[in-house]
Amino acid sequence: MSKIFLIRHGQASFHADDYDQLSDLGIEQAKLVGRYLANKTITPDLVVTGSMLRHQQTAQHSLDTFGLADDALISLTEQDAGWNEYDHQNILGAYHPEFTSPSKMRAFLAQEPDPLAAFQQHFFGAMQQWIQASATAKHNDSGPYTESWAEFQQRVTGAFKQLTSQHHGKTFWSIHQVGRLA
Repeated sequence: MSKIFLIRHGQASFHADDYDQLSDLGIEQAKLVGRYLANKTITPDLVVTGSMLRHQQTAQHSLDTFGLADDALISLTEQDAGWNEYDHQNILGAYHPEFTSPSKMRAFLAQEPDPLAAFQQHFFGAMQQWIQASATAKHNDSGPYTESWAEFQQRVTGAFKQLTSQHHGKTFWSIHQVGRLA
């Protein structure tokens, strides 16, 4: 039987124009994961990441802290874009025109009394709209989205099935942020 440890990537750089990299806190979080797994002696046979930079950085920092040599890191890791998260910028932009870019979104939210609470409210609304649009869309119609909710679910479920069928009986770390599947 395979053992799969689903590991969320460390905190990305939320306030930066290039969101796809770990913040200082995200680096610390990745190191904590590596220490935790080393203390539990959960040695991976394979580490699978999505293709995003923050996924790879989380793997690198976790494995460095775990104590594996660089040669082992190279032979241990594999990228699979099937594990990538949804395109949050596209989902937010389809929900609200001020959210089509990080700089526009920051400017809009800066006008709110509680920017974090406002973002959370808008993000929740955008996600609900995305999921509901998938439920009412015609076959293969993702509307204003680069990927529908249903397509996202199929992609991630497919990556999971492929991983478990190709590497049966192995211990995996899968580093990503795919969100809920159901």
